Amino acid sequence: MRQKVSASYKWLQSKFFVAIAVIAFGVGLLLALNQDHLPFPEAIGHIGVALMTAVIVGAALDWFFHQRLVEDVFKASIGYILPDDLKGEVRALYEAPFVCIEHVQDAELLPISGHPDVVCLHTTIRRTFRNVTSSPRRFDVRVSLTEWLHHPSLRSRILDLGCVVDGKRFTERGSVEREAGLNKINQALQHPVAIAPDQTVTVWHETIETKRTTDVAHFVFEHPTKDPLVTFRSLVPTGDDDAVVGIIRFNSRHREERDQIGQSAYRMRGTLNPYQSIELRWFRRNDLRAWVEEQPSGSVE
Repeated sequence: MRQKVSASYKWLQSKFFVAIAVIAFGVGLLLALNQDHLPFPEAIGHIGVALMTAVIVGAALDWFFHQRLVEDVFKASIGYILPDDLKGEVRALYEAPFVCIEHVQDAELLPISGHPDVVCLHTTIRRTFRNVTSSPRRFDVRVSLTEWLHHPSLRSRILDLGCVVDGKRFTERGSVEREAGLNKINQALQHPVAIAPDQTVTVWHETIETKRTTDVAHFVFEHPTKDPLVTFRSLVPTGDDDAVVGIIRFNSRHREERDQIGQSAYRMRGTLNPYQSIELRWFRRNDLRAWVEEQPSGSVE
């Protein structure tokens, strides 16, 4: 009850000061506009301008010092509690300019005609970001692939990249760069977009990668990602006693906190920190059995 009364008092107090500021600004504006019809017009005009200036400067200082106070209290708290090795990590999270509030990823394994030893991993990802800072921020739309399996005739590709901001759609289908010696593919929108405070931007990309029939893929993201949803299925034909088993893993402390949606989708409950990955693994069941049988007893858990 006491907390409710205190919250109500603070709310009334804030509304009271806002009302006083609005009234003061209004009085100042009226004095400035009507100074010629009042006694001592020059002095009245200066008083009106001074009132409006005081309100504007006061509001700006209040906002500035409130932001600095919150930031300084937080930094002082973590600086006092945490060891030096962790202060930088927590500060990086606190200062993250964007948070992915929606992550939807769909991945499927496809057969490649004439190449039974490899498969195609086709992935589409849609992510919605919010600017969680108090100022406009530049947002770079880009994606990269690393070809761990270099197959001369089956090169990995970025099929599509784009974003939607303020109802405007931007796409990029060219300007793919390959880093020499790394087999790394990069693509980015030609012009970065500017995101206002609390504004959102939705980004998507589509890729295909050549992979082994037993392999792994990691997807690493620069910004914190809330409650990611991942679907992973195989369309590779197998025999009656065989199957391609797919595994979705969230490499976070929340990895076990997830909900299964249907037969092939999982949603993690929690947030992936920057550069924590979503991991996809797959293998043929018969290959795994054969591998286990070849191992010395007790060497495989």
